[in-house]
Amino acid sequence: MEFIVKEGKAAEFATEALIVPHFEKEKQLLEGAKYLDEKLGGLIKEVIDGGDFEGKLNQIAVIYTRGAIPAKRVVLTGLGKKGDVDMEKLRGAFSKSAQQI
Repeated sequence: MEFIVKEGKAAEFATEALIVPHFEKEKQLLEGAKYLDEKLGGLIKEVIDGGDFEGKLNQIAVIYTRGAIPAKRVVLTGLGKKGDVDMEKLRGAFSKSAQQI
């Protein structure tokens, strides 16, 4: 498996999956996720607002983009409560995302 890190707008990359982090109990999306959500017609907010994804630590939700953006899927990744995040929790959350992919 190969991981590539690039700078730019995530919604413009053709890839198997984009990992989108989200904090528990946060109603607002992180800045990059807002732009991505707009390109997806509100799919990310719909999953969160519908209660299907709460952002709990290591929680994963996969959204298929159906061609709305070049990436095939978006992997929502829970980081837990904003004040509790540390490097180990962050590593674990992204590891869980990679396993899902």
